[in-house]
Amino acid sequence: MSILKIARMGHPVLHQVASPVTDFKDPELFILIEDMIRKILIFETGISQNILQLIAIGVAAVIIFILTIIAHEVTKNKEIS
Repeated sequence: MSILKIARMGHPVLHQVASPVTDFKDPELFILIEDMIRKILIFETGISQNILQLIAIGVAAVIIFILTIIAHEVTKNKEIS
């Protein structure tokens, strides 16, 4: 995660018009968006980077569990028919 500064209400940079985005597949744009989301989560909620990683691991574990159950059911149904 790169270091981003947070401009607070009243800062002059918030009155500037941003450059238009022309390439929505630009990897730098995705990195910027990801960094901004992480910064907002950390700033607004006080969630640290380590906690965000643990949340991601937990979500991944649930997805793997669900996919395993689905794969088992599909295999079981194929054996029956």
